[in-house]
Amino acid sequence: LRGNADAYPTKDLKIIYVAGRVSGDALALISPCLQLTNRHAYEMINELYEHLEELYGDLNKERNARQAFKNLTIRKEQTFQEFYSTFLHCVADGNISPRDLKDDLNDKLIWKLQEAVVTYYNDPTVTLNQFAKHCTTNDQQIRVRLEKQDQTARKPDGTYKATTEQAPA
Repeated sequence: LRGNADAYPTKDLKIIYVAGRVSGDALALISPCLQLTNRHAYEMINELYEHLEELYGDLNKERNARQAFKNLTIRKEQTFQEFYSTFLHCVADGNISPRDLKDDLNDKLIWKLQEAVVTYYNDPTVTLNQFAKHCTTNDQQIRVRLEKQDQTARKPDGTYKATTEQAPA
């Protein structure tokens, strides 16, 4: 509605538009309040939003996001970008203070990536966004090197070469 405010200039048109975007059980639950004769009829679009939030919203959204943030660490198979997306999602939903986010981010990285970005982490002039860009670049480079190392260690038949030679028996 923000982008099309001129297309829905009245409160009734806004309510009709939003109600038209709702279906299934949600529509069945809000339908009585769409009737103007109902004593609980929506008078403002915010009433409709609040009703939907009351019915379907996660009342523990902030608490759950904070808990997820607390437990969040990058997984070995996860790219930094995938991890950082989840990190930022938890920060936003958990209403987490931006004060220590650079420290929190660094603490949640795998050791190899922490080692690669330590210079940027320790530089107080590097912002969280700049630090995240360095993490992305270094994560990609580490993954490329590990993939090359993995390919080198593999035999043509797909099995791995022995890393140590055995003495003849």
